[in-house]
Amino acid sequence: MLLEPIKTLSIESMKTNTEFGKSIWNGWTSIIDKGKNEDIARMADAIEDYIPLLYDAMRTYDVTADEQDYELYSSRSGFLTMMRKEDKKLLHSEIDPMWEGYEHAELLFRPEMTEYHIAGCDLGYLAYQISCISNGSADIYIYDIDERRIELAHEYGVIDWIPQDKQHVVLSEKKEIEKSLVRAFNESKAVYIEKWFKQLYFDLNDLLSRLDAINDTRLYLGQLASINRQRNIEKIKKNIDEYIENNRSSSWMVIAAGPSLDDRIDIIKEKRSDSKLVCVGTVLKKLLDLGIKPDIAVVLDPLNRTFEQVSGLNTDIPLCINACANWQFAEYYTGEKYYMDRADIDNVAIMAIEFAIMAGAETVDIFGLDLAYPSNHTHASGTMDAAEVSDTNLVKVDSSDGSEVYTKEEFLTYIESAEEIVSSHNNITFVNYSKHGALIKGTKIAD
Repeated sequence: MLLEPIKTLSIESMKTNTEFGKSIWNGWTSIIDKGKNEDIARMADAIEDYIPLLYDAMRTYDVTADEQDYELYSSRSGFLTMMRKEDKKLLHSEIDPMWEGYEHAELLFRPEMTEYHIAGCDLGYLAYQISCISNGSADIYIYDIDERRIELAHEYGVIDWIPQDKQHVVLSEKKEIEKSLVRAFNESKAVYIEKWFKQLYFDLNDLLSRLDAINDTRLYLGQLASINRQRNIEKIKKNIDEYIENNRSSSWMVIAAGPSLDDRIDIIKEKRSDSKLVCVGTVLKKLLDLGIKPDIAVVLDPLNRTFEQVSGLNTDIPLCINACANWQFAEYYTGEKYYMDRADIDNVAIMAIEFAIMAGAETVDIFGLDLAYPSNHTHASGTMDAAEVSDTNLVKVDSSDGSEVYTKEEFLTYIESAEEIVSSHNNITFVNYSKHGALIKGTKIAD
């Protein structure tokens, strides 16, 4: 991917300093040769020596392009930066826009991601760095309202360093960009809104601004999850497969923490003797207080505060800990601990359903999976996050009872995930005991 830019830089450098231009090309071919010979240590040393040479080459050229609306000029590193004349707003760093793009790409990148959707077409450093980190495998969609800004990106930027079949630049109206990004977000694709783009076109009450706030949280949680994963895998010695081997059952109850759980406690007690029971960590204390002992609980959330779900419990109930879950579960929980390494799961109730499937379920009775706010309540009573919520900034979805119910944008993804699980396991009967929660297509609605 870097071959053409390096070749161009070498040729341009030769015009003013032949030896310097040759050294750029020879340095690059040396790195490639060491890589082919799998001499990783020497390759790393060569790259470290080569980077300053590239910066020296870039600094040789001081470029200024005085456009009608934008001024483009060389940053300290040599890479071009861009400024809006109207308000003197910089779209990139004046020091090193390529490094700035790399730092943002590092935060965004996930190995499992195949698509990245970026609102705001500047000179393309972020998009290019994502392409590099993904080894050119990711499709990158870049949306903008300003046609001239897109033209400048192609003329002066690095967007065309991205493989053509992976580069998708879209000129569109604000509303259409909103729809595209929300759709990508709900499909769990990576979404990033350039700060300058948001400042220019969106206010705090816009859908896209709210989406951006959710997305920032998702990125933060992703970083936290990486730290937790490393600690958990070192601490927890047993894989969940070891538990499942001796605890398979054709009938499982899955207990989530939605407010509808409060209406179904008697049914759970009636069915308990005939079914095994997996619950989310949020309701473990509540169930024990009600005299209901789960076979196993599952936890997923990476935040420190979520350990309060089980803090103070002295129990022998096994705990299935997703590798990204907060490290305190592995460190302090008193019962037997098992890990499930599933980075693709981002909702603990979905994790519990996946567990039941792995454990041989032919029937899965699901309780408290509302994925919505029936009666404006967030969680079952007596759980750590139980609260009332207003319907401001919420959206309506179809409910299990045939009406509509309020939910939040983030839950749309979870609803789709649940529906995908149900549709891909036609041999399993999924019974939904949430009367007034979000409709999950494919489940049987219990009376």
